[in-house]
Amino acid sequence: MKMKLFVATLLLVGCSLVAMAQQGISKVYNSKNVVYFGIDYTHLKLVHNKGFINRNGNELCASLTFKYFKEWNEMFVIERNKFDLEELLYVNEYVIELDSSDRRNNNYQTEGCIIGNEEYVVTEQQKEALVQHYSSEQHQNGVGILIVGELLSKEMDIGKYSVLYFDLKSNEILLSEKVEGKPGGQGIRNYWINSLYESLLDNKINHRKRIKKLKK
Repeated sequence: MKMKLFVATLLLVGCSLVAMAQQGISKVYNSKNVVYFGIDYTHLKLVHNKGFINRNGNELCASLTFKYFKEWNEMFVIERNKFDLEELLYVNEYVIELDSSDRRNNNYQTEGCIIGNEEYVVTEQQKEALVQHYSSEQHQNGVGILIVGELLSKEMDIGKYSVLYFDLKSNEILLSEKVEGKPGGQGIRNYWINSLYESLLDNKINHRKRIKKLKK
């Protein structure tokens, strides 16, 4: 009897969690109030030296903070037709607020930014802490979107990111996606931002699957 009750309780909890997850996903795709906060690079690691040491033998870590982080963030503004989140993420009309991510990226810890661990990831707990730093004065309700830069490696020929969708009122993460893409193009700016663009393109199929499931 106790075993049956235990199993029934587990099934009930499981069903409740699934329902809550579906509600969160539904909010992501149906919200009429979406704020994109940019790319947070504060946990980014560069894996292996290749491509990250200049001709003088110095690491490029410092140039990330005063140059590339801001340039990569601004690509969603200056090339909005290409980096259109309505097209890439299947969200409704959105506004862009980059001040918070720019400010945090300026405080990036450059010491130890190049590592050898190819399995490096930003943990779910770290992501939950990250979104607590993001809010909008103009939009207290709706969905916030934050991209987390996790890993860049020229040797591995990859850039890895997480896309976080969170409730603007509670800062609760509604959906967390890991994406990765192949870099390419001329110059450091274009080379690495293309890894993010390709990762978002490749992930469109998952958005289509979720939306199709919501319509059933």
